[in-house]
Amino acid sequence: EKPIGEGSFGSVYVATRTAPGSGDVERVALKRLLPSVAPHRVLNELEQLARSAEGAGYAVPALLDAYRDPGGFVVVMEYFAHDDWKAYYDQLTWHEVGQYMRELLAALAHVHARGVVHRDVKPRNFLFDRRTGRGCLVDFGLAQSCDLWEQRRRHLDDHRRTREGGGSSSSSSSSSS
Repeated sequence: EKPIGEGSFGSVYVATRTAPGSGDVERVALKRLLPSVAPHRVLNELEQLARSAEGAGYAVPALLDAYRDPGGFVVVMEYFAHDDWKAYYDQLTWHEVGQYMRELLAALAHVHARGVVHRDVKPRNFLFDRRTGRGCLVDFGLAQSCDLWEQRRRHLDDHRRTREGGGSSSSSSSSSS
């Protein structure tokens, strides 16, 4: 079947599955990662997606399942019905541009509140449904924990202080929350 999205690390397809418990047939998004993708990258993507999706409603797809098969890793997520960005971007009204931006910023605010930096925000990673005015942030392959960014910031601050002759303050630079 034809992918609905393609990137450097794999492709995304629409599939159907029987929902556990209810027996209902539902559409899902299958992200098939290339076999060459390092397992630690896959694990990071799954962790950041699961963390971000918690309490997100439709703004981030829920992680439903993940497994490895001979073709690589497969990530099963909620499917979000959307319009193809290339088909509508030059037709948006000012009202729709505002709605698109509100949805994108709300999704990013939620993700950041969950302690995740997405790091790959672009039109093909923000799915938008013009009919409903709703959007969904996808592709957490480059996402990282905010904790990692805080560690990097402290390290850089220490480096700058050392370079400026202020000495190292690695023991005093940790903040309490």
